[in-house]
This record gives sequence, structure tokens and C-alpha cells, in this order.
Amino acid sequence: MKKTLLSFFIYIIGIIVYSFINISTNEVISTLTYIFIYLALFLVLYFINNIDYKKKITLEDLKYTAIYLTIGCILIYISTNIINKIIDLPQNEIALREISNAHPIRFLISILIYSPLIEEILFRHNFNFIKNKYLYLIITSLLFAILHINSKSELLYLIPYTILGLIFGLTYKKSDNLLLSTLTHSTYNLISFIILII
Repeated sequence: MKKTLLSFFIYIIGIIVYSFINISTNEVISTLTYIFIYLALFLVLYFINNIDYKKKITLEDLKYTAIYLTIGCILIYISTNIINKIIDLPQNEIALREISNAHPIRFLISILIYSPLIEEILFRHNFNFIKNKYLYLIITSLLFAILHINSKSELLYLIPYTILGLIFGLTYKKSDNLLLSTLTHSTYNLISFIILII
């Protein structure tokens, strides 16, 4: 529990530091600043939490992950399309689209590397102290979802974000492999990016 609180505290400090330092309009300087701060943040979280990425990924793990990801993507697609008819896109999604246009390299580094690495440590690994699998899945998925919306007007988006958190949580709990849930997170982000640019 202490490591979980410390990890979230460090994560928040990292975001605050980045928001204060990221004043350059130069794309190269801005991207290098981003890479440096998030690499430092990842390394601190990695060492604080004694992360082990050496566990082997089995074919059985890949099979279940593919099933979770496929079903989850379908549910997210359906729920998001229904919600989009009721309310606008969430600010998180709008910001990501703006960043993808303004800073494509930083965007790709973020969605494919840093976000999956850091978020899987924060939302999956850090909650291993919860022994009940169902309670673990509910808490981590809802927390993941809540931290991806910005206002009360976006509450309906808790549905797709919670489903997304469930995909990663199920992958992690089934395999007990943080690398696999991180790769699943990267894969989902890549699929979303491809759909965005098509």
C-alpha cells in the first residue's frame, strides 16, 4: 500500500514537473524534455516497485490475451459509438488527437511506450496487495477509468475506459506478467491510433 501511494505521488510530481518545464515551442526540445522526464519517471517507478519483466510469455497467455483484447475492443467500440451520440468526445481523447497532430513523435512515444509502461505499473502492479481477484479488477479498472476522464459531463466514458482497464487487469491477473499487460496496452493504443488515422 505504501509503494502504491508513493508511486502515485511520484507520478503526479512527474506530470507537474513536465507541465512547468514544457514551455518550449521547439518540437525537438519539447520532445526531448518529454522523453527525459518520462524516462526518469519510469525508472523511478521501476526501481521503487522492483519490477520484473523477465517472466516468459506463454502461448496460453497470448491466447487469453487475444480473446480479452478482441472482446474488449468490440465492447469499447459499441459503447463509445453509443456514447458519442449522446455527448462529445472526452477531453482526454481531444487532447490526444491534438497532440498526435502537433507532436506526432511525442504522441507515438507516449501511446506505445511510456503510457503503457507507467500506467501498468501504477494501475496493475501497484494493487497486488488486493488479494481478491474480483475486487482487484473492479478497483483497478474503475481507478484507471476515473483518471482518464476530466469532468462530470464525461461520466458516461467511464464505461469504455473501465472495459479497457478490465482488459489489462484480466491479462495481468491471468498471466501474472506485467510485460504482457504492458504489451497488450501498447497493442490497444496502436489499434486506436490506426483507427484514428484511417
